[in-house]
This record gives sequence, structure tokens and C-alpha cells, in this order.
Amino acid sequence: MSVFAKTPKGLDALKDMNSGMPRRMRTLLWCINGQTSTGTLIRSLTSLGDVKELMRTLMAEGLIERIYKTESHGSSVSQPSTQTTDLKASSGQAMGVPGQGQASAH
Repeated sequence: MSVFAKTPKGLDALKDMNSGMPRRMRTLLWCINGQTSTGTLIRSLTSLGDVKELMRTLMAEGLIERIYKTESHGSSVSQPSTQTTDLKASSGQAMGVPGQGQASAH
């Protein structure tokens, strides 16, 4: 399954209450958070109707984008977004080893 996030255009669309966006589509857009899988959204939002089709429309209109995809046979393949930050590099710790590069006191 995939994980989607709102684009800047999608965030703007949620702010504009007079956009004319159908309520079902607006509800789905609100629920897309960059963490919840499409499978979970489809199971949770059955009252909206065809969630897959609504998601296709949101993607076609540039309101959401795929940020992560997993293979259907169980192994996961990450497709990092351009918005992803490497926390290890920004914190100065190479490969998460605490104290690396510090002189030993022994």
C-alpha cells in the first residue's frame, strides 16, 4: 500500500471553505496525513464511497502526492519525498553512534 500527503495546493484547498470541493473529497483530503496507509483509509472511510477513485481525483488535481510505497508481497520499499530530512546528518551523529569522534578518557 501507499502513503499519501497533502501538497501545498491541497493544504490551501482545505483552507478555502468556498472552493466548491465535494464534501466526500474534502473529508478524504482532511484525513490524508502522510502516515496513514491507503488501505487503512479505504477500510476506515467506506461511508465516502469509492475512496480509491476519490484519491485518484485528488492526485490528478495535484492536491495529494505519494510519499511512501510498500510492495504487496510484504517487503517495503521506501521512496523518500523531497521533503524528507536526514536526521542523522543534521544532528552530526554519523550512523547513530553516540560519542563517535570524541577522545576516550581511559
